[in-house]
Amino acid sequence: MFNSVVIHYAELSIKGDNKGKFITQLVANIKSVLDVELETFYGRQVIHLNENSNLEEIKSKLTNVFGISNFAFAVKTENDIEKIKQVAAQLSKAFKGKVKVSAKRSYKDFPLQSPDINREVGMHLEELGLKVDYKTPDRIFYIDVTEKGTFVYYEKIRGAGGLPVGTSGKVLMLLSGGIDSPVAAYMLMKRGCKVDFVHFAPQTSNSEFGESKITKLAKVLSKYQSQTKLYWIPFQSAQMKVIPRIPAKDRLIVYRRLMFKMAETIAKTNRNYKAIATGECIGQVASQTLQNMKAVSAAIDMLILRPLAGFDKQEIIDLAQKIGTYEISIQPYDDCCSYMVPKHPELSTNIDEISKLEDSLGSNDLVKETIKITKTISFS
Repeated sequence: MFNSVVIHYAELSIKGDNKGKFITQLVANIKSVLDVELETFYGRQVIHLNENSNLEEIKSKLTNVFGISNFAFAVKTENDIEKIKQVAAQLSKAFKGKVKVSAKRSYKDFPLQSPDINREVGMHLEELGLKVDYKTPDRIFYIDVTEKGTFVYYEKIRGAGGLPVGTSGKVLMLLSGGIDSPVAAYMLMKRGCKVDFVHFAPQTSNSEFGESKITKLAKVLSKYQSQTKLYWIPFQSAQMKVIPRIPAKDRLIVYRRLMFKMAETIAKTNRNYKAIATGECIGQVASQTLQNMKAVSAAIDMLILRPLAGFDKQEIIDLAQKIGTYEISIQPYDDCCSYMVPKHPELSTNIDEISKLEDSLGSNDLVKETIKITKTISFS
């Protein structure tokens, strides 16, 4: 019997003069995943349903759209208390527990105030045999009175929250085959960033499987945004040039600095990326001590984002399971950072010394050579 979907947003409502920009992007993002028309009803967006509407599909896709605080399948009716009572009665037919009525009246010309609506509808439900309990209800009947009509519903479905993807600029994420970087990408999308990926691929016997695993991760993350790009960089050739020239204890940092330089080259060539991002977490592995992260960051001029810096591993795993990347991430895959890594890597790299080692390697030419063989994969 539902004829509408009421979409609420929380954080967007406090954006002041920029609110319109955020809502416009939210509407565009919803339309990119659902073929629907949206209408604004005083601080909420509304989808009008018809007999062909697939409620499960709508629910599944709206849940993954950042910027939505919650949404609800609702019945839209006239701004008439008798009609509102009738709709509430229809929605209550299959329910026998304790209920609460929660009305909000944004349309101030409606003759009844919110407490009056609560009382009128509550009394009507009691006449039908339901018990009204405002302290411990089993179900809440929400009534939104707007200038264009009244919406009645009883279940708020939690949205993804955050900001609409695209409102905070574009970011290039270093995507490994592990658990952390996909979660970091999700966290940035939640803050409105449009995230594309760069992967540094080992050219080993299982490289085809590795490509399959990485593209699977990119596809899962594409549920949360549209038009995703993956830059695929064959990296082993560069690594093989590092091994004979760089002491074993310093190789991991040199690898990381080369990766950052290559990512920066892609970012600056495309010109629209505002930052480079990684899934690094402080102290998790040798390359993620503060001094080593500083040494890696010094290789480039761009802003570097590390959204998981303060997370512990279990928190990251929990989020990976929630967003659907965990089972893919734990599949076996030898990424570039695990290839030829020494048993005792440097924990506190000296930036000046590592820069001299890179100069002897001819790192700038190495970056240019490797970027030439990069390929781009797009996901809708």
